[in-house]
Amino acid sequence: MLSVLSRRQPRIERARPALIFVMALLVACTLGVVGLLASGRLEAIDAIFLAAAPWALLGAVLRPDWLLLGIIAMPASVTASIHTSRALLLITVALAGLLVTRQRLALGLGTALGALVILNVAGHLFLADVGDNAISANKTMMLSLTFYILLGLLAFNLAQLGELDGASLGTALVLGVMSTLAVGLAGYGGAWFPEGPSIVIHTYLGWMAAAALSVTLVPLFMPEEFGSRRLGHLLMTGILLALVVFSVVRAAWIAAAVTFALIAFRSRRRGYVLVLIAAIGLALLTPTARQVISRSESGDIAAQLRTGGITSGRWELWTALWERASPALPWGNGFGYMWTLSSEDLFGVPDLFGSDVSGIVPPHDDFVYLLVEFGIPGVVLLVLFWLQLVRAFTLVIRSANPLYRRSAWLLLGMMVTGVTVALIDNLLVVRPFSERFFPVAGFILGLAEVERAQTREHWRAGSLPRMRAVAGSPPSP
Repeated sequence: MLSVLSRRQPRIERARPALIFVMALLVACTLGVVGLLASGRLEAIDAIFLAAAPWALLGAVLRPDWLLLGIIAMPASVTASIHTSRALLLITVALAGLLVTRQRLALGLGTALGALVILNVAGHLFLADVGDNAISANKTMMLSLTFYILLGLLAFNLAQLGELDGASLGTALVLGVMSTLAVGLAGYGGAWFPEGPSIVIHTYLGWMAAAALSVTLVPLFMPEEFGSRRLGHLLMTGILLALVVFSVVRAAWIAAAVTFALIAFRSRRRGYVLVLIAAIGLALLTPTARQVISRSESGDIAAQLRTGGITSGRWELWTALWERASPALPWGNGFGYMWTLSSEDLFGVPDLFGSDVSGIVPPHDDFVYLLVEFGIPGVVLLVLFWLQLVRAFTLVIRSANPLYRRSAWLLLGMMVTGVTVALIDNLLVVRPFSERFFPVAGFILGLAEVERAQTREHWRAGSLPRMRAVAGSPPSP
């Protein structure tokens, strides 16, 4: 890391006059945008973008880690409102800045990111014979996937350069939850932002809270790794747990429970798992909670378990999608086919699974989505992505380097929530959550690459004296 900074500093020193000129120009542009907004020639959203974009581009070149952390920490409703192509431009500039200022850029094609690259290429080439609307939806999907890949690639390189750490990422995740919640609460009673209240009970806020839970929970359960417990950790844990519970999102409940159990077992506090089980049992005995869990007014969980009615209907959806996918195996129907399927096509009933808004039924499972679109190769590629990511996470969490190990534990909640969302919803579609997951994934992959490189160096350093001893020459000091 120090060698990188030592190479980088003279470039900044030599370019100081040009940098001052650029910043002065940006200040002038910002003042011009403010003037246009005051005169009524610009809409507020366009003015915000025109004022912030040049500064963001400058930051992407000088401090790409700040850009990445800023995206994660900003309100999800704000970042998701920025067009994907504009956000993609910022990340591309940041990667180009890495190449220029650090003189290196790893593509990570041998990691889990490589599987996503292949999927992205296939999504542009292997198209279904469908209408323009479905092709347009697929292009939007592939543009988002490109954005996620580049986010992961930026974090991958920053991790290898030592310019990004797990504590900063974890803090940004918690700030992202709090800022998203603040924007949602600010919308109550305010005509300026009527969509605000829906954010508080929106699906992705529950996921974000579950993903950030380990950041505050781990220091409470592992003081030997993270130092003394603090009251702030306890308060933030309570807030995040409340957001998870009141989100009424069962995927968030599952992810939070699994994260809690893994941390409790690691810290040898298995008694807390019993407390968790007791809390779940108490919820099953509470009438209101039973109605929420069973999604019915009766709350008769036992009867719904026998009939299968306790599910949210996803099994029926996946069965219907399997009937569409199986005739086209092994190669699938082609990308874009999924976005032609309406509720009437699958169930003969309109407006199911949110199709009353978009007109199409989302697959609610990334594996099912790729099975329909790209058949067995798509599923294999996604399985390969997750296997490589889990393998990298396991390597980092078992590292002898305490900094790497602590980073992995802090980001455990994001990994667990990411798997949960991929299995029972759409990680590749829900941008407010995905643009926070993939930087974490890229960071973990980057740390794993550094860990492997250090292991190889230690092995070579240890094997060289042995080889010389076998050859009859004394080992070098």
